[in-house]
Amino acid sequence: MAAELVYIVIPVHSRAPFDTREHLRRCVQTLCDHTNNFNIIFVDDWCDHDGSECIADLAVQFRESYVVRTMKQRWFTRAVNLGLRLVRSEWEIGRAHV
Repeated sequence: MAAELVYIVIPVHSRAPFDTREHLRRCVQTLCDHTNNFNIIFVDDWCDHDGSECIADLAVQFRESYVVRTMKQRWFTRAVNLGLRLVRSEWEIGRAHV
């Protein structure tokens, strides 16, 4: 039985003086080291140029990934919700099915 595809939403807000690029790279590397059969949904939550470039570089490495960019800061919850809209699975965390 094949493992079901897992979608991982990573909201990123990288603006000076808080450079999160190295943390993001380590996060993705840890996912690769310990997770199988997954897609990453990066949410570029109004990053500066360097942060956006880092996300774009990682997206090229993971061709099955998605990138969502916001035009202003949406903060954590709205950024995650934007990413969850792209999840295509019968199992979704964060939405109630009525």
